[in-house]
Amino acid sequence: YAKQVGAKAVGLMPPMFYPVSPADQLAYFLHVAEKIELPVMLYNFPELTGKRIDLKVISDFADRAPMCAIKQSGGEFTYHRELIALGKEKGFVVMSGADTRLTEVFALGAAGAIGGLVNIVPELMVELYQMCVEGKKGETQAIAATMVEVGRIVDQLTFPLNVAAGIESRGLPPGVPKMIVSPESRVIYQKILVEMRALFANSNLAVATSVHG
Repeated sequence: YAKQVGAKAVGLMPPMFYPVSPADQLAYFLHVAEKIELPVMLYNFPELTGKRIDLKVISDFADRAPMCAIKQSGGEFTYHRELIALGKEKGFVVMSGADTRLTEVFALGAAGAIGGLVNIVPELMVELYQMCVEGKKGETQAIAATMVEVGRIVDQLTFPLNVAAGIESRGLPPGVPKMIVSPESRVIYQKILVEMRALFANSNLAVATSVHG
């Protein structure tokens, strides 16, 4: 389907729930790559999938399939370094999910970022990219500090409800949650709206006026 609608590549996580050996993980990735006939971006997020994609699996996959990238998310930030080194050897790039550590990510040599906060403060992420990667003149510390504060506030809830709160705090419609939301989480959601709107006002970030939370 991705190929039919014109996708240039696909993102691929390991199979979830059941234990999977590294050999079977590689076999799964190769099977999908063969069937879809599109470049593949692997996605390593052990905290959500329960499985880490190790360097050996990534290296073997890159040798045998059209691997274009890997996205690194989760708590193992230092893994970026090993992945970037392997990517330079094998011809793929590293994308990061570490929204609040973008200056570090770009300093390590990551090609870009794919994260939740781009839904909330895309202009800040673009500006950091332009300064860190494209050489645009500017001071990154204040922007990076604002990104950290955005992350701190929205992370009072978990994804994707936290991103929805961030989107609504900028005056945009986040849609209806597909999960059941407890009364406790709804209280925290409203708290995020208040704190985020105060942050946007202090940071001179525009808020849409057509939709109000």
